[in-house]
Order: sequence, then structure tokens, then C-alpha cells
Amino acid sequence: MKKRKQIWIVGGMIKGVGISQYIFNTYKYMQIKHGEDIQLTFVNESGRHDYDKDFEDMGWKMIYISPWKKNPILYFKQWFNLLRKNHKNIDLIHFHYDQLSKFWPFLILKLNKVQNIVVHSHNSANSDMSKRKFMMFSHKLGKKILSNMDVKRLAVSVPAGEWLFGSSNFKVMKNGIDTKKFQFSTKKREKLRKDLNVSMDTYLFGNIGRFKEQKNHRFLIKLFKKVLDVYPKSKLVLVGIGPLEKEIKTYVKELHIQESVVFAGLRDDIPDLLSAFDMVLFPSLYEGFPIALVEAQANGVPTVYSNTITSEVEMTKSIISAKLNEQSDWLEKIKLQIEEKNSFEKRKVSFLEVKNAGYDIDNESEKLYDFYANLIG
Repeated sequence: MKKRKQIWIVGGMIKGVGISQYIFNTYKYMQIKHGEDIQLTFVNESGRHDYDKDFEDMGWKMIYISPWKKNPILYFKQWFNLLRKNHKNIDLIHFHYDQLSKFWPFLILKLNKVQNIVVHSHNSANSDMSKRKFMMFSHKLGKKILSNMDVKRLAVSVPAGEWLFGSSNFKVMKNGIDTKKFQFSTKKREKLRKDLNVSMDTYLFGNIGRFKEQKNHRFLIKLFKKVLDVYPKSKLVLVGIGPLEKEIKTYVKELHIQESVVFAGLRDDIPDLLSAFDMVLFPSLYEGFPIALVEAQANGVPTVYSNTITSEVEMTKSIISAKLNEQSDWLEKIKLQIEEKNSFEKRKVSFLEVKNAGYDIDNESEKLYDFYANLIG
């Protein structure tokens, strides 16, 4: 019997986080096609157990490393012991990161002479850096260390690659989704609006993202307050959870718009929610290549996003950018999208545009497998 290649995947597995979603979906498709040839082992650095059941159902092994932010010494010790015992059994190890302050595993891999190391950039900045000088120092040191190592570099977009790798060469690997799954459906639209207690004649705005500084919820709420002045029969649905959720709920009450804002929590029915929405607002301060915007375009829902996000994300005519934190520009772009009146018939075929643009997960997962195969045979 042919010996399966041992591929290790490193990241933080947290529900509602784009990197985690990408990791699970991409390797699920890879497992379905190539499970007889590869053995996948996941190293979870988040300290969370959100995906335990999903991974168990797939038959995957999960190894837990204590979060670097919580205890750097324990983080190093666990990585050192893990790789000391297992380095001979690793054919390839792939890091899915958005910053390089956690550079210790690279040094330990080099010490143990592990050959095939892949580092994958999933973001174009990190808001924690501006608040933590030591973290920024460690990130810059990590970039320096990585620049002198023989590793393969991947990124979800050009800005993401430049953020993590600087002037070093890297390859862009697209964030694929199950495009057909996100096809617009009037049936799902009606059901979800009923579930959310939103009438069919209400103009429904939506935002999908974890409640953290990067996602810029405070600006979004302030903007929506102005939107209500022009379009009073509107509502905003916020999908996600996170550390700033309580603060944003308080801010909504301070602006006296709680009757028009729905906090939907963590959901597993994103395709259905997108069909219920009339427009997606995405004012993030920065992103690598947001899967949420790929999904929105596959659904055909009109979308306005921050111009700080790479324009590589535009693959249909249903999406336009607005200047970061400039309320007047956002209101103008929202007005343009409403006046465009994107028909349901157009929305129903948008998933094909996204698929043809090369963002179908089946194809992208296969490209990643081919990338691995070229390295390890």
C-alpha cells in the first residue's frame, strides 16, 4: 500500500474567522479528492475548540498549542517538544498566518532540518500591532528571519503578500468558495426574513464579520444612523460575535436605533442570509482578501466596501468601494447601489461570474494540492 504523505497545517481555528473558514473548507475538498494519498494533521494555536466536532467528523487529527499571546514561553516549549518528536514524519508543513510575531516554529523547523515549509499570508495588516510595541518588534524580527529562510510563500492577495513578505517573491493563491451554495434564492430570502421578523418591503442591510477593531463596526453604526434619515424603512443585520460586541450593542442604544439593528450572532446559514439582504456594507480598516466579499458577489447582493481593501476582490458589477471612514462617500455609494436596482434574475446567475473568475473552491483546493505535489511528489 502506498504510504500517505504527511501534511501538517498550522493556524487558529475559530468559528466566524475567515482564515479558519478557509482552512476547513479547502482541506475538506482536498480530503475528499486525495484522502488516499495524504494524511492531514492540524496544529491549532488559538486555544479554542470551536472546530473539534467538524474535525472529528472528517477524521482529522488536531494538536493544540497554547496561544503565543497568553504564554510565549509555553508556546515555544510546546512547539519545541512537538517538532523534536515528529519532525522526521513531516513531509510538508503549511502555516496560515496574518503576522509573524510567532516566528519560533520556523527556527525550530530549521534546527530539525524540515525541508518543505509553506507560509501563507491571510491579511494585509494587524491592528494589534499599533497597540503592542513588543508584538510589532517580534513581527519585524519574524519577517527578517523568514526572509533568510528557504520557504515557499503564498498570499491571498498582493497587499497580503507585501505585508508578510516584503520584497521576497510570493505566489497568490485565491480564496475559493462553494459558488453554487451561495446562489441567490427567493425561497431562502422569504424564509430568513420571516425568521428575522423583517417584512418583505424593508430594505435590509447586512454585515458579516467578527466584532473586533479591524471590522470597523462603530463607523458602520454611525453610518447606518444617517442611512435611516434617508431610508427610514431600513434595517441592519450584524452577523458575528467577538470581543467588541457588547460595546457595539451599547453604542446602538446610545444612538437610539436598536429597533432597526439586529444582532444575529454566529450563524451557519450565511448563504441564506445573503439572499435575505438587499445590500452588504463592509467598512473594514484592512483585509487580506475577505471571503465574505467573494460570497456576497456569488449571491449577487449589492455591496459597498472600504477602498483600503484590495480591488482584486472585485469580480462582478455588484460591488463598489467607498473611501474609508468618509461618511458622505459611503452615503453616495449606497444611493448608487439602491438606484441600480439589481434584479433577482441577475442575482441568480452571479455565482457563475465568481466561478468563472477562478474562485470556486473545488478548483482552488486542487491548485493547492498540485502545489504540494510539486514539492513532495
